[in-house]
Amino acid sequence: MPMNKIQGLCYVMYFKDYFKYQPIIKEENLPALAEDDVFVCESRYGMKTKMFKKIKWWNLPENKRCKLVQRDVPLENIRLPTTLTNQQTNGSDVTHRDVIEKVRETILYDSNVNEKLNENSQVKRDFYEQIVLSYQEFYKVGDFVYFNDSDKKFILRLEKIWKENE
Repeated sequence: MPMNKIQGLCYVMYFKDYFKYQPIIKEENLPALAEDDVFVCESRYGMKTKMFKKIKWWNLPENKRCKLVQRDVPLENIRLPTTLTNQQTNGSDVTHRDVIEKVRETILYDSNVNEKLNENSQVKRDFYEQIVLSYQEFYKVGDFVYFNDSDKKFILRLEKIWKENE
């Protein structure tokens, strides 16, 4: 899927952790995750059975970009139906801080990882661990992102990143 359809970062966490912990982005020059950018997941949808099933254990690898910080006061367990809206942040509610800005680099996976990712593919590609699109827009493998496809919005986890035709 093309990177220009990504609208921004979000975070998906296990519902039991959500009440005790709050995700914080470790990067100094990025805005904090808004409460609207955190999604709580309790069930998994089976494509074959077309049914939801409770998640018994959260087996996603740790996200190195975000860390979970314990909340001062745990949240109450209140369930609301989820909906994705067409609202976009205009940046007006983001607090600006004076920080030392770190130059981000596109990071290529080493040759062993690239060979493993290209194992079953006829077209050989260079895969990236991190890709920089602009000054404050960069993505790493494992990040969750909002993805906009015409009139539908999705939340996806980046599993592989590569370039095609620049």
